[in-house]
Amino acid sequence: MKESIDYIFPTKIFIFDFNLNEINDVIKDFLLEEENMIKINNQNLNNGSCGTYFTDFYGPCKNQSYENLINNISHYFDNQRLDFKMISYWSACYTDKSMHSAHLHSDTMRPNFENWNYSSVLCLSDLGETRFLSSNYSSDKIDQIYPSKIGRMLIFPSNLFHDALSKNSGTRKIISSNLSISNVC
Repeated sequence: MKESIDYIFPTKIFIFDFNLNEINDVIKDFLLEEENMIKINNQNLNNGSCGTYFTDFYGPCKNQSYENLINNISHYFDNQRLDFKMISYWSACYTDKSMHSAHLHSDTMRPNFENWNYSSVLCLSDLGETRFLSSNYSSDKIDQIYPSKIGRMLIFPSNLFHDALSKNSGTRKIISSNLSISNVC
């Protein structure tokens, strides 16, 4: 008798770990715009959060250093013969014990979204976590948790449900984006 196990429909999560020198300017630009982010958030309080959570999702503040970092990441995808484009990005802060409820970024599931198939989160602090919920109902595992780590970027399918939680005192700071990644023909 011959036996085997086959794993089908795997979910690909790209993980990039940047050192402090590589993201220091991103953090500086984030801190410069943090007050504007709070003003933008206060005009749009229906953001799916609980606790003290601020985002500039509805009017993103520019972070040129983040755009430069994304441009550097595009070289990785070029080498994989994949077309990589950033569609949009925004910032968020989770203060003390706060969370952003489970959601997805897929344009097929939400109205008025542009065409993208991946999303990302870049951690600018070590606080909190991002939790992905299994889309495979026959899976033995219901979730996968990635603790925040300064400089860690997770790139994941935009239709993958996820939430974010900060359980400790302090502020979790992130930049999220929606991306298009496709095969080069």
